[in-house]
Amino acid sequence: MSPNAQLTSFGERVEGKNRTCTAADLPLPGHCDAVIDPHGLYVHVPFCAHKCHYCDFYSFVDARNRQPAFVERLIQEIQAAATYLRGPLETIFFGGGTPTLLTADLWEDLLEVLADHLPSRADGEFTVEANPETVTEPLLEVLVEAGVNRISIGAQSFRPTLLETLQRRHDPANVQRTVRLAVLAGISNINIDLIFGIPGSTLADWLADLDEALALEPTHLSCYGLMYEPNTPLTAKLRAGRIQRVDQDLEAAMYEATIDRLAAAGFEHYEISNWARPGYRCRHNMLYWTNQQWWPLGPSAAGHVAGIRWKNVARLSDYLRVRPLPPITNVERLDDDGRVDLGTLTGIEWLSATGPEGTSHQWFLGDDVHSLPGQVHGRAGETVSIPYMGAEGRPQRSEFSLLENRKGTFVRDRFEALAIEDGFLHLRGLPAGDYDLFLKSPRRQITVRLTAGERGLGYVLSTYRQLEERNAKPLQIAEIDTTKQNSILIRLENASRFSRVHVAATRYLPEYPFYPDVDAVPYPEPYHVRVPRAQSLYVVGRDIGDEYRYILERKQARRFPGNMLERTTLLLNPWDIQTTQTGQQVAAAGGEYERRSSRDRSARAQGQDSQP
Repeated sequence: MSPNAQLTSFGERVEGKNRTCTAADLPLPGHCDAVIDPHGLYVHVPFCAHKCHYCDFYSFVDARNRQPAFVERLIQEIQAAATYLRGPLETIFFGGGTPTLLTADLWEDLLEVLADHLPSRADGEFTVEANPETVTEPLLEVLVEAGVNRISIGAQSFRPTLLETLQRRHDPANVQRTVRLAVLAGISNINIDLIFGIPGSTLADWLADLDEALALEPTHLSCYGLMYEPNTPLTAKLRAGRIQRVDQDLEAAMYEATIDRLAAAGFEHYEISNWARPGYRCRHNMLYWTNQQWWPLGPSAAGHVAGIRWKNVARLSDYLRVRPLPPITNVERLDDDGRVDLGTLTGIEWLSATGPEGTSHQWFLGDDVHSLPGQVHGRAGETVSIPYMGAEGRPQRSEFSLLENRKGTFVRDRFEALAIEDGFLHLRGLPAGDYDLFLKSPRRQITVRLTAGERGLGYVLSTYRQLEERNAKPLQIAEIDTTKQNSILIRLENASRFSRVHVAATRYLPEYPFYPDVDAVPYPEPYHVRVPRAQSLYVVGRDIGDEYRYILERKQARRFPGNMLERTTLLLNPWDIQTTQTGQQVAAAGGEYERRSSRDRSARAQGQDSQP
């Protein structure tokens, strides 16, 4: 959804479909009087020296040296945001990307403006994320002088082979060096990020990583299970079979070992992936988890103020172009409890929940369903209707296909005959023939038979087909009205005296599937009779090839044929018409025949039988 469409749902004053929306367009209270009082500030720095293969945050390797332009643009955004905000701030967090990739002089300019316009409280928390390869003494001096009192170091692992798997390019020894430099500069609140479940890792590897991190005496540890995020090189390697996931039991053992090892070291487990020494919880992250207010700065930074959550555009070129506040996306309104009304959840197949004691449960969500026939009969040219549980609109080829079938072969695409209306998928204007309708989402195929004939006694009768029309007008729920108090109105389409409505109301998703219990009666399929064509008696037992062969053989037979027929090498006209005399046959000349004939005639004249 576009930013304009999302903001319109809140009834704000944005007009014009082509206008770019910024945070100034949000329906936040007190814009004119500058009374917005956020608790924190998140600043996103998108630059990286190298893009790690597991990372899906907005970050990139900048080959165009846009750091100065970015800092100049960020300063303008700070100045513009300060007109809406009132400080000082409880927390400030610079994330990325790699914020410590910015040079010390750029940091100095940036932090000077930040201190003037959006200062941090004297007892506030000011965090900067750091890559061990980019931390220097001059940089730390600038940060500490501006009030930075917490640093988060991305170690991920102390095993070089595992860092190579993640394409994380830093020397593990530089983690210790960064911690030492930070402490010497005056930063004692130090977090170390670690990742477990890396392909090829063992439980011993993970325990060794924990021990090396604890040896650096941090105040906070963030230990994350490796996630295979979409559109990352690591996920592409997994799908290509170039790497293998760590076994789930091994990953669970790593997590349990983390809980035990850090508890023994005096760390408090205050969030799923976060442990802190007493008094050193990450106050900025607590803003997120307790639904407090924070303002976003920089591309792709997300914020939450006055029950509205949004995100700055995740594209540096757009961020640099639109000033002073950047374009925004993903606008959501939260209720008083910090919840988002997501509306209809599409594409979600199951939900799972894990309790604090470690027990978990999974629920599979059922979609709207309808019994569908395997065969449908009708009369050519008339509309055939199939119950449809999807959204209204034009049919999409990603959902349906309709193919004309002739003797098992698809001969024509008939998709243009489909239409969706009033809870039905309609097939309109089809001529006589057989069709295969494919419903791709429920993975169902329905055979549709149509014939051009007369309708009578529940059948469509034509010369060669008799099709039973069973359930020609299927039952469907046309409307459910819940607006009236203490009542539900259900309007049915094509209902009869045999129709029944079962309503099951429950506050929670039931453990048992409800629909199969009321759909136990199988869907009866209609009768289909094909009338065979009558055979011609003239051609019974022979086809035209046999007749033609018979004529040829008799035409070329000798006068006294034997078992083997001789054929001539030249056939001028096999269909030549000859006249056959059926009367008395006269012999040409012949001694014995003539003598025998004379005796026979004489004997008949005398009334005696002739003897040979």
